[in-house]
Amino acid sequence: MINYLDLKKGDILAITGSSGKTTLLFYLAQKLKKFGKVLVTTTTKIYIPDKKNYDLMFIGDMDFNKIENNSITVYGHSLENNKIIGWNPSFLKTISKHFDYILIEADGSMGKPLKGWKENEPQIPLFVNKTIGLLNSKSLYENIDENIIHRLPLFNEQFNKNNEKIISEDIFSNYINSNLLFKNSTGERFFFFNQVEDFKTFKKFFTIANKIDINGKVLWGSLFNEEFYTYKKITGAILAGGFSKRMGEDKLNILLPNQKSILENTILALRDIPLDNKFLITRDNKFKELCKKYYLRFFNNKLAHLGQSEGVKLAINNCDSDGIIFIPGDMPLLETDTILKLIYEFEKSGKIVASSINNEICAPIIFPMKYKEEFNNLTGDTGGRKLLSLYPYSTINFENQLEFLDVDTQEELQKIRNLHNIWRNRK
Repeated sequence: MINYLDLKKGDILAITGSSGKTTLLFYLAQKLKKFGKVLVTTTTKIYIPDKKNYDLMFIGDMDFNKIENNSITVYGHSLENNKIIGWNPSFLKTISKHFDYILIEADGSMGKPLKGWKENEPQIPLFVNKTIGLLNSKSLYENIDENIIHRLPLFNEQFNKNNEKIISEDIFSNYINSNLLFKNSTGERFFFFNQVEDFKTFKKFFTIANKIDINGKVLWGSLFNEEFYTYKKITGAILAGGFSKRMGEDKLNILLPNQKSILENTILALRDIPLDNKFLITRDNKFKELCKKYYLRFFNNKLAHLGQSEGVKLAINNCDSDGIIFIPGDMPLLETDTILKLIYEFEKSGKIVASSINNEICAPIIFPMKYKEEFNNLTGDTGGRKLLSLYPYSTINFENQLEFLDVDTQEELQKIRNLHNIWRNRK
């Protein structure tokens, strides 16, 4: 975590947001202790920590001569109901020269994920140069009640004027984008989504991540597991510029039992994934309406006759995300969760991530955009798989082979048309 925050000697860091702030406070203190003297304090209130989490504690007066290198010092103004009452910011600034790192809990939420904000919150000193806003995406879709929200009436007044019953994506993203977690902060900003510990909790985080509109870095992971990652923006690119030579007709327009075309069924897998961008790379203007329906950017590949590489390069050169996932337009049984599992692995590793069936590589594949130059050197029908022989990659092996069936022949078309159970539920 300290590497992601790029913490250096002299840094003063404030933590605001939801439950877990004190845990994060002492986690960082333990990591920084090996580099020098660490002060842990608050501008609000914190519970008296377990003695194993610090070396010295001063309440009121401080004896600087007792503070040794590679130590954690807890400091407060006074004690009240088993809580340390913090100093005012001006006083904290006067003692900052005695420490290499200062960590400040600058907000309170009564241990709850969300809160209504008072005018004087959070209490971030002006001399703080880095602020972490801590959130937990598990509260998304939970009931709006006092078990989840501190100062519920104030929260409803600020973020729930329509009296919704659950914490919707709009309410959650508006809460973040209000920037109240960083009110009055003047330094670097970091969002950290905690308790993202498995694929299920990752899906909740990823639903929100692309809606964050702040001037700062987004991190996610788990304090409990000591796993931390940076959020990477991803573009989805559907490649639909082939000539259907084996099919003998324009296969992408062929209707399937749910009365949607092969291409439209492929698009359905991307529909509900909040990506940075979604592209359709094709050579046929008749798909423009389909792009409008599903909010895809349309690209007419006028060089499709030169091979698959031209569509790939067209997507790459219009992408400004951190990664891009390529999906053939003729995979009508592909599922949303399959794409999200590939994204989950890419978000963690940052490497090329490929699908695999029976240990054989297949599409979709996600590539980091750092390989843009290599993509632009491709020619003919050479696709991105060439990069797998040049750079590290990971694979996810899937069991459902039907999902990865690309419809190239009349026999394959008839095979998927006969899958009545699937088409009954695919809308």
